[in-house]
Amino acid sequence: MADSTAAVARAEHAVTRLRAAAASAAGAVRLEPGISDEVIDAWPVPAPAEIRLLAREIGELWFDEYDPITFSHNRNSTPKSGRAGEAGTWWVLHTNAAAETYYVDIDPVTGRWGRVFSHWEDNSSTLVAASVSDWFLTLASGITLAAEVAAGERVDDLDPDLDDDDLAALDFETVFADWFHRQNEFVLTDETPSAPAIPADAARHSPDPEVAAAAADLPDDAVLADLRAAPYPTHVSFNELKGGFATYRRAGDGAFLAAVPEHW
Repeated sequence: MADSTAAVARAEHAVTRLRAAAASAAGAVRLEPGISDEVIDAWPVPAPAEIRLLAREIGELWFDEYDPITFSHNRNSTPKSGRAGEAGTWWVLHTNAAAETYYVDIDPVTGRWGRVFSHWEDNSSTLVAASVSDWFLTLASGITLAAEVAAGERVDDLDPDLDDDDLAALDFETVFADWFHRQNEFVLTDETPSAPAIPADAARHSPDPEVAAAAADLPDDAVLADLRAAPYPTHVSFNELKGGFATYRRAGDGAFLAAVPEHW
């Protein structure tokens, strides 16, 4: 109960921060009305209290004219296996023209919504946030930063080489996209750390029982990344995967991420 109460409180905080950030963006960010309980009840996965609160308060978040962050993404309409995992183990929150898919891990046994991940068309992935609420709080920070820069402020993370004319030319969408995709053209962010992936066979023989358990059901040609202590964000390259296109499996509440050849 304590964990649930804390999760709901964090979700309420995320909603408050997002609304304040959107208000600071002078119309460049749009928050759409929330989703009804009737619609949420019809979702093919359970909705814990904190997710229900987020979805009821903010149905969609638009920061450009193309790709909202939304609980109602069309990939969620029917439970099915996909690149993000088996049916019922993921929920897509955002896709975009950069070939990124953002999704949240769902425990099919407990119904708990866990960490947020993203993946690309190649065999790589990123651990994005500890939860949907945490991702929304991060987005609120990025929106606030972009709004400040668009208003002419020289924030701490701004490239110091930008002159006054460069700063005056920056609009919200340009700055937010630079921050969101970590392009480091205008907003300087720390280099994203990488987590190594090891072959599943080696992981199964690890002296660490949690690593061995996470790899127990993986095929020999899979690879496994240990994300237990990983910061947010952390990049995982699965380019060493043999067998082509990867699908992803998560274990230990998202503490481990595996890439498995698509034929499995």
